[in-house]
Amino acid sequence: MFCIRQKLFPMASLFVAVTLLVFAAGPLPLALADNAPTGTTYLNEFGLNGDHNQVIETGSNRGFTADWTLKGPAIMDPAVIDGVLYGDTSKPPYGAAAINPVNGHVLWFHPFANQMMNSPIYDHGTLFFGLGNNKFPAVPVVSHPDLRGTGLNQVVAVNARTGVTQWVYNTAGEDMPTFVLHQQGLFVANGADQVLELSPESGHVMRSLAIPSYVSMSSPTVVGHTAYFGGAFPYTMYAINLNTMTVSWATHTRAVAGLDDDPPVVGNGQVYIGAVYDDQGQSAAMLLAFNQSTGKLTWSSRIGFGVRPTSGPLFESGVPLLTPSALYAGSSISNAVYAINPKTGNVLWSNPLAGQQIAQAPVIIGQRLLVGDNSGKLFVLNATNGKLLKTIQFPGGGFMPGVPFVVGNTIFLSTRGGMMFARPISTLIAPAKP
Repeated sequence: MFCIRQKLFPMASLFVAVTLLVFAAGPLPLALADNAPTGTTYLNEFGLNGDHNQVIETGSNRGFTADWTLKGPAIMDPAVIDGVLYGDTSKPPYGAAAINPVNGHVLWFHPFANQMMNSPIYDHGTLFFGLGNNKFPAVPVVSHPDLRGTGLNQVVAVNARTGVTQWVYNTAGEDMPTFVLHQQGLFVANGADQVLELSPESGHVMRSLAIPSYVSMSSPTVVGHTAYFGGAFPYTMYAINLNTMTVSWATHTRAVAGLDDDPPVVGNGQVYIGAVYDDQGQSAAMLLAFNQSTGKLTWSSRIGFGVRPTSGPLFESGVPLLTPSALYAGSSISNAVYAINPKTGNVLWSNPLAGQQIAQAPVIIGQRLLVGDNSGKLFVLNATNGKLLKTIQFPGGGFMPGVPFVVGNTIFLSTRGGMMFARPISTLIAPAKP
């Protein structure tokens, strides 16, 4: 059985060491983790569900505790599925990885030829990932067919146990948004002004739909048979009927950024998403609400002004989290965290935090809200009033602008500098020492 322990490599990256072996030998057989939590057994969209709170506390996950650190490439959106932690990397070496969630040992790593920035979609032993980057082959122009993504753009299916590629489908633009498994199809909104339905078994195109916008990182959220996401050039909010493969509605917005990067949340008959407006020459962080059925803009809330980020992954809008009482989001523009009334758009509370580009999705655990920034600070707040309770500094650079995954008493976090952490939540939310 293949196994490398971190303690054998005190001055080197475990992940890089494993990667070098894999480049030479190919993917490695997966060694199942002892006493691992189940996590989820099926992952069909970004954020686990329509509210983006990836917290699993039932069954074998209850009380699961792990505490380890893994050095290597930056993993965007890890997820624990059938006892294994899966993810893909947005910095070299690019590839998909399987990790033991109990101890952080790499089970296999499969290299690919371009950035990978989506959540692992999973069904019946198969993982689905996308390749692509945020570069442009040409300057995008409104009302003109545009492409985003240079290099090799692909949708890939990978055997979850071994990491071996099962099929590959090449696309004209990037495949950065997380895919959607719906009924018998794998749906892809990408950087080539299109929505595709692929066969999960073979990768063959079953249906396609041309849309006017490219989609950068706005991973679709599905409710019923409708997928919701934002696109750019033109900056438009879309609702796509996946049964008929038609546009249910498309609402143009004033956005100049962010809308195509933000995965929306859906609830209360509304679709919520972040965006950036240009107001009198300033960048304004916005939260928008659209009627789920008609696409009418219900409210828009300006939550702050500031400077748009210039280094990637470029999440100009903070990934939102929806609860029955509040819509929570951080901002990369104003560097603050907000709680918004989901019915009216009114700000319930805000906390500037002295943070830097807060694009990571918050996680709510009981009455505690946890969110990381682009300097590696993890903030613990009272979810009811926004009071800062604790700040924890992590090494390895800023946190990835995705959704942390929580299993029992453990949260899994990744940084842009190439470090992954499993940390007991009980220690993170414990009162700060005086």
